[in-house]
Amino acid sequence: MAQTIIGLDIGNYSVKALRLEGGYRGFTVLGYDEEILDTVHVDIGAVADGEGEVTEAELEDAIHDAEDAALHAALTELRARGALDGDHFVVAIPPDLVLSATMAFPFTDPKALAAVIPLNFEERIPVSVNDLVLDHFVVGPSASSPGQTDVTVVAVKFDDLSVFLDLWGASGVDPHHVVMGDAALANLANYLLSDLTEPFAIVDIGHRFTRVACFEPREGAPHSVGHVRSFQTGGHEVTQSLMRTFDCTYQQAEHYKHTRGQVAVDTITLGAAAVKASDAMKRGLDTSVRELRRTFQAHATARRAPVTRVFLCGGASRLGNLGPYLASELGVAVESLPMASEELSTLEREPGEELGMSQALALGLRDALPAEKRLPLNFRTGRFRHQEARSWVREKSVGMIVLAALFLCALGSVLGSHYFAVSERH
Repeated sequence: MAQTIIGLDIGNYSVKALRLEGGYRGFTVLGYDEEILDTVHVDIGAVADGEGEVTEAELEDAIHDAEDAALHAALTELRARGALDGDHFVVAIPPDLVLSATMAFPFTDPKALAAVIPLNFEERIPVSVNDLVLDHFVVGPSASSPGQTDVTVVAVKFDDLSVFLDLWGASGVDPHHVVMGDAALANLANYLLSDLTEPFAIVDIGHRFTRVACFEPREGAPHSVGHVRSFQTGGHEVTQSLMRTFDCTYQQAEHYKHTRGQVAVDTITLGAAAVKASDAMKRGLDTSVRELRRTFQAHATARRAPVTRVFLCGGASRLGNLGPYLASELGVAVESLPMASEELSTLEREPGEELGMSQALALGLRDALPAEKRLPLNFRTGRFRHQEARSWVREKSVGMIVLAALFLCALGSVLGSHYFAVSERH
């Protein structure tokens, strides 16, 4: 039976919704929409105390309230345009709320892993596993521990997950699956880059966060997911650097970045003003470049498989000449993620828009791809399990109880008849 799947990318700059219709024979794309979040301006006077001063806690609460209101308004607009028509949502928890660690085990049996992961994971984190929702995925044979297998464990706090489920639910979004956005990039890798035969990485550059996932190709099988992580830097830092350099407003800097922004490389000749802007944007990219180097080095050290190609996606990846600039800084080939497929060809989109919808596609593919090609992470388990899943379990449980009762009745009838026959013969 076909179902409408909505990959809902809730970012810091905008909310993007990709609607897919999934079935036994694959999926089709129904539509894509994006709603820019209202710029958050907090009126200090509105939250000032009687002496005209604002505490840090009051300011933080005011910012969160404004962000929540902007998100509610964006989701309301998307729903009014039909972009949220459907009830099977896949959403990513904010990257800074996810805990993760990679550990080596001598087995990969799911039940055995479920028994030992909590104790081993708790040794590496500053909180109790009793307060966490845990999930994991198998990486592959360990390069540092021969005979063992690397397993990446991911977790989110109960309280954080509950807060965001309530926040989304207030706008009519009750996601079936809540996932880790970094690891969800594996769905893009297996869908768009299945033919690659060299170690590569997908880098999703957003407004406030950059997500990275490294992969090791496996012949005749989905790519193995290696090092995954997020760091809190992205297009926002580039805009801020432009704003400081030209002493302009944030909106003016953002408009320049979107319409004319490009970083200078050896093969490009720019005017004096453009060079000044380029230098400013490079300063805004410094942290991203440094963190990407660290990420690729960590992957090479842990997996003994250095990344040789990088694919860029995300809204901030559309900055002019970004690929050649990062290639010169990182020493690897860098190019835009090829967002081209038979299913996506029916989607009407503006030039470059496809890179901005990459995370929404990665989330939608969580349920649209065949089981063997997707990464089935999900934080909605246990007490956070989606209501439909609970209903399904209850229905199955009731059915099993009824079958067991019928079996016992049948068995009792057979045994009674046998006893009666034996008694008659006696």
